[in-house]
Amino acid sequence: MNALDELTKFQVPDPVFITVGVFDGVHKGHGRLIKKLVEAGSLAGCTSAVLTFRNNPISVVTPDIKISYLCSLEDRVEYLKQAGVDYVLPINFDYELSLMRPYEFLTLLRRSLNFKGMVMGPNFALGHKREGTVEVLKTLANELKFQVEVVEPVAIGGITVSSTSVREALFVGKVDMANKMLGRDYKISGSVVKGKGWGRALGFPTANLAVSTHQIIPKDGVYVTLAGINGEWVPAATSVGSRPTFNGNTREVEVHVINFYGDLYGEIIEVKFLERIRDQIKFESSNALSNQIEVDVDIVKSKLNELELKRKCN
Repeated sequence: MNALDELTKFQVPDPVFITVGVFDGVHKGHGRLIKKLVEAGSLAGCTSAVLTFRNNPISVVTPDIKISYLCSLEDRVEYLKQAGVDYVLPINFDYELSLMRPYEFLTLLRRSLNFKGMVMGPNFALGHKREGTVEVLKTLANELKFQVEVVEPVAIGGITVSSTSVREALFVGKVDMANKMLGRDYKISGSVVKGKGWGRALGFPTANLAVSTHQIIPKDGVYVTLAGINGEWVPAATSVGSRPTFNGNTREVEVHVINFYGDLYGEIIEVKFLERIRDQIKFESSNALSNQIEVDVDIVKSKLNELELKRKCN
């Protein structure tokens, strides 16, 4: 089903305030915007709705650019609902939609949704070639009789929080900064597949994850993590990289679940990244690597104890 058909099929019985975008990651900046959306809608006697694109518009406008995401669509919808919005309306962004001018897009929305207001950030734009800037939308709002609310972005440590800034933090291994911007621990998920057994041979068996190629994996290194197994989050040390000691040539995510001895093959597990503790290193021998992994596991245990203590004190 194309985007235009999807828009015409939405069933939202009440007048709404809406916001439009991808909302990848649903970070703290998105949280502020949604809070304003809900508040403004309530003041106007309206419900709130997020029109979210399943795919990033860049993947349609510039298809040669590879797009990676901070979370799955299912998680994104759940995070948006947790933020307090009444309706989450996912649609596919397609070529036909990319050609629509701002006025055309807004009138289509008016036919599909009885929206009374739009909430957006200061750099928001919609329509063909991003012609629908905030100033353009304010002009169109006067003609089409809807309110426009502009929400200032959130900044942490002098960095404006955005999906791009979260990605950049993950790409350089700053998962603690990414987590601050997200307002939660960054996580990935994947099914456990057969590996080469090197971790088990070293005395530290690992769950090798097959992660979606569309999800961002943090920079190569060793991380303090939590593994989600059977509904419980348990301590884990996670290695991201190509196993340089064994001259590996593919990037892998290997999760050593501390004090776990069960069989996870075929299971889907989640991994939350809390802190990066070192780079990937090529060791002179497997024995040297095994000794370092033992140190890594002790560091993970210590840091998780510290984090647990901090959370209890807060």
